[in-house]
Amino acid sequence: MLHVTNGDGAAEVLRASGVVAGGAASGGEAEGVLPWRDVLHDGPVPASLVPEELAAVRASYLAGDGHGADEGEVRRFFAERNRRLLAAGEVCLWLEHDVYDQLQFLEMSALLDGVTVEDDERAVFLIAIDDHPEVDDFRGLGQLSPDQMAALWPQRRRLGRQEISWAARGWQAFRAPRPAALVEWLEEPAPEGSLVPAAMTRWLAEYPAVESGLAHSETVMLRALVAGPLEGHALFKRHLASGDRLLFGDTSFALRLAELAAGELPLVAADGDGWQASYRLLPAGRQVLDGEVDRVSRAGIDRWLGGVHLQGRSLPVRWHPGEERLVSESPAGG
Repeated sequence: MLHVTNGDGAAEVLRASGVVAGGAASGGEAEGVLPWRDVLHDGPVPASLVPEELAAVRASYLAGDGHGADEGEVRRFFAERNRRLLAAGEVCLWLEHDVYDQLQFLEMSALLDGVTVEDDERAVFLIAIDDHPEVDDFRGLGQLSPDQMAALWPQRRRLGRQEISWAARGWQAFRAPRPAALVEWLEEPAPEGSLVPAAMTRWLAEYPAVESGLAHSETVMLRALVAGPLEGHALFKRHLASGDRLLFGDTSFALRLAELAAGELPLVAADGDGWQASYRLLPAGRQVLDGEVDRVSRAGIDRWLGGVHLQGRSLPVRWHPGEERLVSESPAGG
């Protein structure tokens, strides 16, 4: 059986849990644990590309824009990662509730769709949790001890073709060039107990809000600075403790914070460098936060959300925080 999980932290715990044949002693990439290693909530994930082409786009993005990966190495890893997933006779997916993991689940499902058969020759199992009774402030599988990870093993459930195909359609909807595809897919009945709908609804809140032009994550960052300046590290710790289903890693968080401090309309200022820098809210940041100024119409946007490329100073859709849905609406701010 191949055990697939989100990244290296959870993979390390899984290797030490005793669940995987060979356990921690086997080590390395060749044994039965596969970390997925892609921040799909960052950067382009365009439609109409076969897996090899998409891997090239993702590798190119991760090699730039502050992520600092080696493009060739990432492309080779993605190719081998996909090959191992499809070659495995049995697969168990170990995931948590956040957007990072649930997007990975959609991508894995799209790869498995059409090649998975419901017999003893190929089986796909899922362990997905959004809480743990022994872990306060649960954020992810990497927080668990090896024994706690092993105790999840009896909770695995086998995924049928219908659920895998549903998730594969969600992957295509996430990659579509218009957000309507994802909204329509979310209206389909979801499998009982699935953590995907809540994660993808949270994802939609990353569209610029109707009055401020801010993504929900940006709104939270700015609100944290209303009471006074904070060091970057303290701001990141608040983000991790927020319970948000879109938990950025440190690199993604730093990139988004840098965007708030740059462009035609800086909303924050940094005194110093790196995580020790002190971030303070600028007057323009308070105006945007209060909905008096619309950031997008004033300064424009250039950002990928899955397969949707948001560009310019006018957008066809916005997120309505009060109604918790996308709307076709002009911004109220000036």
